[in-house]
Amino acid sequence: MTNRTCLAELRFEYPVGVVNEEFCARYGPWVLVAGASEGLGAEYARQLAARGLDVLLVAHRGALLEQLDQEIRHEFGRELRCASLGVARGSH
Repeated sequence: MTNRTCLAELRFEYPVGVVNEEFCARYGPWVLVAGASEGLGAEYARQLAARGLDVLLVAHRGALLEQLDQEIRHEFGRELRCASLGVARGSH
């Protein structure tokens, strides 16, 4: 692997519909992912949903959150909530 390995090569796959009970018991039923509208945040949300967690998606760009919400619901059947807001210092 090079320093420029694309994110898809690092992706860990979990069978759709197979909930990792040990993972859910350890970390709880819900997870908050900030910066979830694209990139690493979006992929992190997908991977946590694949492991069986429900996800609260938070990012500044609401339209992208809604799109990711639909993708995750369709692919993994998890419950999601979206919050369009900035979490950085001084964001409005």
